[in-house]
Amino acid sequence: MDDPQSPVPEVVKEYPDRDQPQYPHTKVKKPPVKRRGRPPGARIAPPKPKTIKAPSEFAGMTRTDCADECRMDRCVVSNRPYCAHPRKGGLQGIDLGNVSAVNRLTAAKLYLKRVLGE
Repeated sequence: MDDPQSPVPEVVKEYPDRDQPQYPHTKVKKPPVKRRGRPPGARIAPPKPKTIKAPSEFAGMTRTDCADECRMDRCVVSNRPYCAHPRKGGLQGIDLGNVSAVNRLTAAKLYLKRVLGE
């Protein structure tokens, strides 16, 4: 059946122009790519250092002594009749939810750290 002598029929394409684009003079334009993030070559500015001016209410505070304005009935940090010195125990649990007291405690810690070099 397979005769090596038999001629192989030639494949004829029914549509010879199918391999070529229908309109060769036009090109399909791709949509522009949307870039995300910062443009190339742009630099990120370094963060500015936080400069917190030491309030005068912490004047006189040392590692072991309270501030000059602290009294028996009012602490400068907690505004309550207990000592909330950062090195002597800090705030009690009742004042940990008080944002202003926490901010004063943080300011007192920064005062000790920056002004006194601790």
